Amino acid sequence: MAEPTRILLFISKTSVYFQLTMEEFQKLLKALESLQPFTSEIIDVVERPDLAEQYKVEALPTIIIGDKRFIGQPKAEDIVNIVKSEY
Repeated sequence: MAEPTRILLFISKTSVYFQLTMEEFQKLLKALESLQPFTSEIIDVVERPDLAEQYKVEALPTIIIGDKRFIGQPKAEDIVNIVKSEY
């Protein structure tokens, strides 16, 4: 059985876009539930700058899904369409 895909959201909780980003991220997770198994983690770069450096995050928000990277304000529908095209 394949490992679940890892989904990481890098964000700053102090960002004015925090709430909007979280809403879109929740929509994304809900939409991906039926496509593939995954684990998700929300990483505040202020609290975990080591992980931001490890994953070479240069802008916020950044979503990493497997080997794909989405930078900027996420649109769940757009990301789901890209992920679906892989299957």
